[in-house]
Amino acid sequence: EEPHDNIGASGVGARLRASRQERGLSARALAQQSATSHTAIGNIERGDTMPNLATVESLALALGLSPAWLGFAIGAQDAPRLGV
Repeated sequence: EEPHDNIGASGVGARLRASRQERGLSARALAQQSATSHTAIGNIERGDTMPNLATVESLALALGLSPAWLGFAIGAQDAPRLGV
């Protein structure tokens, strides 16, 4: 169930944490795959920090998610497939 604050820091954090855990990734593993620090990932997941668009995009790419869904709860969760 989505948090009421879908586009705020807590909404992004909840979607990030759920997606990371669904994939069995630690914060450190996601940090390596997304070129983001594990500290930043923890801050985002707790809702302490609102990530910028570049960070949302790199996290979404590493998780195979749509950046619009991760950052703003817009559209489909999965990243669009190009050339299909």
